[in-house]
Amino acid sequence: MLDETWRPDGVIGPREYFITRALDEGNYEISYRTDGRYIYVGLKVKTSGWVGVGISAGEGMRNGDIVFAYVTDDGRAIVEDHFGVSATQHLPDIELGGTSDIVEFGGKEEGGYTIIEFKRPVASKDKFDISLVEGMQTLIWAYGVDDSPEKHVAMGYIDVRLR
Repeated sequence: MLDETWRPDGVIGPREYFITRALDEGNYEISYRTDGRYIYVGLKVKTSGWVGVGISAGEGMRNGDIVFAYVTDDGRAIVEDHFGVSATQHLPDIELGGTSDIVEFGGKEEGGYTIIEFKRPVASKDKFDISLVEGMQTLIWAYGVDDSPEKHVAMGYIDVRLR
């Protein structure tokens, strides 16, 4: 049974999400659920640096809809809506003339992990966002050792079924 109260508090509860997938030998966990209007995502990654997840447009990071997040030294979660402008670079949607469509977010660093939770619309009107559709979609994921997106520790792709 799903717990109806989702809160972006940096605590991924046992019944808070529909699905949890472990990647990179368990170093990167993604949990998610959708109610048809919004998608709710929880990331738990073994790093004190940045974490990222996105929807691929079939070109890797290029034209991908990416969420980039980290926790500052003073404990504030930063979660940004990005767009893949090339195979190796992404920028905030707002810098490109789009909008930030992260509705709620939160997170923390604890026990060697960065934990980020966020909520975004399944479909937005921003041309730099990819609408989520029911069925299979390709997610891109990555993380780094510090709060700058310059270098990945690990990255990859995974096909997920959204419902």
